[in-house]
Amino acid sequence: MRTTCCAVAVATAALSAASAAPAASAPPYDAHWLQNAVAAHRFEIAAGKLAAQRSHDGHLSALAGRLISDHTLALRATTASARRLGVKTKGLTPSMQWQLGILRGLPQADFARAYATLEIADHNENIILAGEEIKRGGDKQVRQLADKQSTMLAKHLRLARQALRSLPGA
Repeated sequence: MRTTCCAVAVATAALSAASAAPAASAPPYDAHWLQNAVAAHRFEIAAGKLAAQRSHDGHLSALAGRLISDHTLALRATTASARRLGVKTKGLTPSMQWQLGILRGLPQADFARAYATLEIADHNENIILAGEEIKRGGDKQVRQLADKQSTMLAKHLRLARQALRSLPGA
């Protein structure tokens, strides 16, 4: 019995020490990209939910659903990488909060075009940032994550362009 208690105590101490060990240090460019990517995924999820609520267009609703689904998965992967490297992530930037506020306040007639246009701009920007991470990042797994997400972002960009073209008056 005493041997079992000692073994449990040693195992508990070892687990505590392992969990208390400092996280790996992220190369600066990787940390920067991870922080931006987490915020971008959170923004896309929030904007997608808003579009799903406000949209009456099938293409736009499909785009919103796809963005919510894909960015939720990407957020999990990006957050896991950030955690592995000890990178602290943040919520939406003030600019992102402002953009969501603008979308919320738009009249219904203007919402669809503004949302699709915003998604095109955001995905263009995020593709560029992912490309820079692929070139400059120091952590191989983070570069691979950026590459995978760049492919996803390019698909979203095509869908957003299609959604915009499908709107009346396009």
